[in-house]
Amino acid sequence: MNAQGAADLRTLVVRRAGQGRRVALLSPDAAIARAVEANGCTVLVDPDSPEAFAAFHPDVIVGFDALADPHTLQLLARTVPGAELVFSCANAGSASSVIAQLLGRPAPRGQSERQLTEWLGTAGYDVVARDRVVVPFEAAGLALDAEASLRALLEQLNPEAAADRWLWVCRRGPPKPLPLRAAGLLSAVVFDGPGREVTLAALERQSQKPLEVVSSIEEARGQYLALVMPGDTLTRDHFARLVQALQRGVSAWALESNVAPLAALEKGAVDCCAYVVDRERVGPFTLTLPRGAPAAEAVLFARLTALFPASLVAGGPSFERAHRPAPIGEALAALKSRPLRLLMGIDEALEQSPEPSLRSLLRDRLGNLVR
Repeated sequence: MNAQGAADLRTLVVRRAGQGRRVALLSPDAAIARAVEANGCTVLVDPDSPEAFAAFHPDVIVGFDALADPHTLQLLARTVPGAELVFSCANAGSASSVIAQLLGRPAPRGQSERQLTEWLGTAGYDVVARDRVVVPFEAAGLALDAEASLRALLEQLNPEAAADRWLWVCRRGPPKPLPLRAAGLLSAVVFDGPGREVTLAALERQSQKPLEVVSSIEEARGQYLALVMPGDTLTRDHFARLVQALQRGVSAWALESNVAPLAALEKGAVDCCAYVVDRERVGPFTLTLPRGAPAAEAVLFARLTALFPASLVAGGPSFERAHRPAPIGEALAALKSRPLRLLMGIDEALEQSPEPSLRSLLRDRLGNLVR
């Protein structure tokens, strides 16, 4: 990390450590020790044994990457269970780290957010706060426009890729069960609003089982997720056909449409109730549909289309909308300029090629890139 990034991180750490507290600093960084002392704190620098920790009775333990380790977290939980943790570590899934590894360059050793959250939970810590730390941009050596596109792709798949490091604040608390995702369950999110009772009645008649109805994405427990607006109605087998398409194939979402997703977007056919998402296959991709936001349905449809090929279910429509979604023309131009969309464009061109030998040759050379 460069000097500017290090100075900014020190400022964040010192602020989180607080004032007038007993601070155990697991780092020989003299600048941080002086800054914490200037806040009226009593500081123990780099204690050499668990006994030294216990004798000091710290209110806060401040550390960096070495603290992000399951054995260290367990040791601290046993030795000083009342102490708060304030530590920073590199994000193994950051766009900067992934690009560096793709180019064969040294990348900071870090942890994934999910792995570290599991370690903290196992040691009995609750996450009170987690700040993203973005260090000043340093070009990786690719053409700048190519690197910008690659970063945008990674951050669209996982928003946490924007963070080069995190700053965690954790306290011991009662163990909390991790939310379990129910395999095979379809969660139908029906937002509040006029006509919701009509939609709920239509869902009661659905042949797809098991099915739960919830009011928000955060409540959903199912492997499969459907989004339905109040007042929308569906035929009995609407969701069953979409889920079956997902189960037969490998796609992350199934869409009822007679045209490709890009063509549907161009026509404004971005109905959220027309598709089902397999949450296991989208990874950390953020599924969000903010009510009242301009063209929210089109934005989510465009984001899914940009990253994930859809399994198309022809026919229909087997739904009726209470209100048509607003289109978003800007998304179409953006999608056509993204690398994944260009590859899908090649695939579409191959389908229309009059030369079977050319289709076969190009598919052989491009392999999974166009699948």
